[in-house]
Amino acid sequence: MVGELNTYSDNYYAMPGFNQTWPFGMDQIRLDGKFEIDKLILKPTVALEQLNRFFLTDDEIKSKNISTKMPGFGAKLDIEFPFLTSKARFYSFLETQQIYINSKYSHWPYVYGSGVSLPIKNLTLQSEFVYGKGATNYVGLIESGDTQSETEVPSCYSSANTARRFRAYNIEANYAINDYWGLYGGFDKLNFMNDLNSSNQSIQSADGKFLGISYNLTKSTTLRLEYDLFSTQYYNQSKHITTSRARQLFLSAQYDF
Repeated sequence: MVGELNTYSDNYYAMPGFNQTWPFGMDQIRLDGKFEIDKLILKPTVALEQLNRFFLTDDEIKSKNISTKMPGFGAKLDIEFPFLTSKARFYSFLETQQIYINSKYSHWPYVYGSGVSLPIKNLTLQSEFVYGKGATNYVGLIESGDTQSETEVPSCYSSANTARRFRAYNIEANYAINDYWGLYGGFDKLNFMNDLNSSNQSIQSADGKFLGISYNLTKSTTLRLEYDLFSTQYYNQSKHITTSRARQLFLSAQYDF
């Protein structure tokens, strides 16, 4: 995919809407470029790619008999520019693909987003915004698989084939205290929109907060201790908004070869 879903969190499911790891690969033909204009570095990307399995769940593809006749399209522009004593980065992307519901109703689900990364001495700030239509599976939330837990990602299309929309953003920071110690943290928010209360047990919104500390044990080994706090608002079986919260604490080790 040409899109980016970035988080400093060591737990790639910690930030709903910004899942870095996808469970399967992608068919893609991609062209990347790089141009330097004065002090700017431009990196454009265009791609033909099969996006329907990233936009929609396998269950929805089967139940609505969704098919495609042509590959999807992705485009991205990445810009590096001088900022204080270092280089900052800004990027925008768009991905879309035509699909057919029941082999006859044409739709164009899409996702677009933009992000920025700003280094300020030992501190790096980053933020990203993502918006999608007919592509709720793109956000990467884990479905519980338990009908009693009432946490279900809304389907991309309603029973009337109306496309559901979502928006997500994050604000994060990473601070290098010295060559060994670092602090990182962030906040993420995800909202599903339109025609949700007609879908029983569907998530209306979710947010995540995380705070972590890292230690470089050697040049190639990093230890991290992270605390995550999640909050999910969803429609219960009575179609009323209910809030659930969860906490997670974990220790990780990373070795770079």
